[in-house]
Amino acid sequence: PTLAVAHLVRVDWNSTPAEAALVAGLRVGWAAVSAPAARRLEALFDLPHGQVAVVPNGLPPAPAPVADRARFNLPSGVPLLVQVGRLDDRKGAHLAPALSWAVAPGLLALAGEGPFAPALAAAGVRLLGRVADVPALLASADALVLPSRHEGAPLVLLEAARAGCPILATRAALEAWPAPEAVARIIPREADAIAAAFRALLADRAGTAARVAAARAVAEACDEAAMI
Repeated sequence: PTLAVAHLVRVDWNSTPAEAALVAGLRVGWAAVSAPAARRLEALFDLPHGQVAVVPNGLPPAPAPVADRARFNLPSGVPLLVQVGRLDDRKGAHLAPALSWAVAPGLLALAGEGPFAPALAAAGVRLLGRVADVPALLASADALVLPSRHEGAPLVLLEAARAGCPILATRAALEAWPAPEAVARIIPREADAIAAAFRALLADRAGTAARVAAARAVAEACDEAAMI
């Protein structure tokens, strides 16, 4: 038996009749990481409605991460906003130079690699490169920002939720989550608006704590055992 899993199905993708016929003839089980992705995959390849099952991402068991900014050469005593992922347009890394200025005197730090790295470094953006222990970085931050154009069910959101790190994300990044407004502050792909949302998150302690608790509950339910 073979399982074909779609992690990302973009709304602007198209298939040819020949591709759709080939896919329809495959003897595989189809799955996607979110209900919207599943429906888009069915439309993309003209599959019967409901043929693509939803199998959400899940995190394996792990000890609680420990906050330690010094481990990442990051200063203490300033608001810290982190972004984790490939440094490209899809993840919104092009916003980093303007966002760095907009969140000052807070600090924006990006973890990951990608084609935008040289330009971001030249613009003075704090780049951490590839980070082995992402949960520890998230536990050290005041918030995670994920200004993605397209997503499926990004693991970093589950990691942030389990680490107790507040989330700023686009609706596209949160499409796999029920009631996204209850677990995160929804942001556009615009630096000043993201910075304003970050300041509001820091000021609204009660609201932020409620979203963190709701996100943690989702992450606990969407664990590796549930996925399997």
